[in-house]
Amino acid sequence: MIYCLQHLKKIGSMEISIEYKPQVLNQLQKLPLSERNKILKKLRLLELQPFAVKYLKGEFEGLFALRAWLYRIMYGCNVKTGRITVLSVFHRHGVYK
Repeated sequence: MIYCLQHLKKIGSMEISIEYKPQVLNQLQKLPLSERNKILKKLRLLELQPFAVKYLKGEFEGLFALRAWLYRIMYGCNVKTGRITVLSVFHRHGVYK
């Protein structure tokens, strides 16, 4: 199941929606408030520039990674529907393991 947190923005003629897997919400709650706020700020920027990030290769091909200080936000994007699904938020040392 995927939760949508009502993040809708229009980019040109495409409407972008951001959804979060349930584990992402759990991961965010475990972080200190200051770190959580930094990550949420980055997620808001993702609405404006969904493809200005690192495209992943190999095992994670088809996904994107966004840097948020010491953390990485891993997500997938459906270009046709404009739906972004945030899959995980991890410290940079453990995100790709």
